[in-house]
This record gives sequence, C-alpha cells and structure tokens, in this order.
Amino acid sequence: VRAFMPFSWVWDSIYDDLLATTNWVASDHLQKAAYYRITTEFANDLLHNGYTANGKSFQWLRTTGVSLGGGLALITGAQTDAHAFAFSGPNPTLARKTWDPPIDMQQLKERVINNKPDNDPISSIGDLVPNYQLIQCREWPAVLHNCHSFWRILCEYTYTCGTPADRAGAFCDCAEKWGYPEPIPTGNRTFGEACAAELDTMKEPTTS
Repeated sequence: VRAFMPFSWVWDSIYDDLLATTNWVASDHLQKAAYYRITTEFANDLLHNGYTANGKSFQWLRTTGVSLGGGLALITGAQTDAHAFAFSGPNPTLARKTWDPPIDMQQLKERVINNKPDNDPISSIGDLVPNYQLIQCREWPAVLHNCHSFWRILCEYTYTCGTPADRAGAFCDCAEKWGYPEPIPTGNRTFGEACAAELDTMKEPTTS
C-alpha cells in the first residue's frame, strides 16, 4: 500500500503505530495464525526454562531460516536471546510493535541479520532490519522469483568468498544451472567428471 501512496514518505514515522493499531483490532484472529509464538516459546524453553536434551542444557542458541522461515527466525531471534541469521526473510521491522511481545529497534540491531538478494521482493518486505547483507543475483534480465533462492545465495557466497582454487564452488548446480564459472581443478579430474560422479552416487540405491 505504501508504495502506491502519494508522498508516502510523510507517514514513515507513524507506519509502525498504524500497524500496531490495526493488529490490536484484529488481534484474536491474528494470534491464532502467529507461528512465531511457537518458535519463540520453544527458544525460551531451551534457553531459560530448564529444557534439556540427552541430559545437556543449552547455553546459547541461533535461529535461521529461508523465506517465511527466515522471517520467523528474525522475530524469534529479536524476542529472545537466540540471535538470528536469515536468508531472504521478510523483515519484522515495520511491524515490530505488533508482535507479542513487541520488538524494539535495539533488539533488532543487536540480535538479527538478514541476507537480501538483488531483485528479491520477499526480503524487501517490512523495511530492512538494521543489519543486512546484500547478495548479488547474477541473472539478467532478472526474474524476481529466481532471485528468491537459498541455493543462489549459497552459490554466491561460495563464488564471492571462496579462495581462487575452489571459487565457484563446490556445488555442480552453481555452474550448470546458474552459469557460475567452473572451479579450477586441483587434481586430474575435470569439473564435469566430478559432477557426473556425484550424480551417479546420488542415483545409487541405498541398502540397509
């Protein structure tokens, strides 16, 4: 709605309050579909309520997710002591006063980070969190739904952050599906041969 409003920037300072008011009016219905309440309760159980697994307690916790799961991770990370690292997640910033409990900007600054690919509409929702990493989507002309992909993000990280010897990846799909340069071979096997062998391994039936 904001994108189509004339002079929408005038209302930027009160959008969060408007959303909070709207949420209060419909709170009973919204809370029934609020999946973040489940993840936040679980995180608090792990960190503060004495939950153990195999006799071990949890001193720290990190939440992560992709797309909608990334949005849930961001909310839970901000609401609890479980810091969040999301991929292409919708941002909880604009609606921060509608969550239960509400989130303030300091919690977002200290506890969460979101990865935002180019031309990805989902990770642009809700005003970006203070800490975010822009990821290049190497497709031109860009197709929006193709940039909303965890695997593309993974390929981009591998290509951009890898060493010259393994840059572009350990993943065959990075080169074969999305046109990333093939990595430099370190042995006597070509990249194509390595990918073919990997594919054959995946096709082999498993036995018990």
